[in-house]
Amino acid sequence: MGKSLLIVGRDLGPVAAQVLLGGTWQVHYPCESPVELAAILGAQPDGSIERLDICDHGGPGFQQLGDAILFGSDRDPESPLHNTELVIGMRAKLTSTAQVRLLGCDTAGKGRRRREGRLMLLKLARLLNEKTAPRANRIVFGTLSGIQPSDFDEHGLLHASALTLLYSSYSALDQDAPDYEKRLGHVAVLHGDAPIDYGPARPARRPPVAAYRAILSKLVQRLARPARSRRRATCSPRGDYSVSRRSSNWWIRL
Repeated sequence: MGKSLLIVGRDLGPVAAQVLLGGTWQVHYPCESPVELAAILGAQPDGSIERLDICDHGGPGFQQLGDAILFGSDRDPESPLHNTELVIGMRAKLTSTAQVRLLGCDTAGKGRRRREGRLMLLKLARLLNEKTAPRANRIVFGTLSGIQPSDFDEHGLLHASALTLLYSSYSALDQDAPDYEKRLGHVAVLHGDAPIDYGPARPARRPPVAAYRAILSKLVQRLARPARSRRRATCSPRGDYSVSRRSSNWWIRL
């Protein structure tokens, strides 16, 4: 079992004080820059970190550490993550199933900046997992709302807060982060405080496409079948004879 590291920015001393009481986390406070974080991680044995929580200010699509941007993404899926080299150096220090949680405000995205938050989670997770042998399955989490000191106790981030606040890189593969209020509604359903919303009722089931094709095929065959006809000779009042063919639908003059 790997260790748990909590990195706390200088403005969030109450969080560090709360978690230090439990003694189960290795707390580093204050950490004021990405350079300091790199030094802290560099001092850890390889493959020793199971959980890395970084708690400082943040916003949709970025996590700060001190006055600097630690990780961040723009709206371009092809652009590099901010501080890519730092992330590459983190790989060796994490276990293969480690969790990295960016505990700034709204880091998973919000409002018109949901795309940036989603891409930050995906880019960071990809950097942590690529070029690893055996294949790593590390997960990155961002937040759907603001983080408060009351969201922590001596064991770190409260489980109830994690349930409502966190959004993972695996979920980001499918869609942008939901509204925080929508997440609260989903949690209420799990607790039995709200009915399950199955969405709109499905329309009546239609016959399969194969049935339509079979009907259409029979219709085409029937139309292509030559109509039965019979010939008859007629004589005009002037005494001229002619032969005509009568089908079921029309007369064809020969």
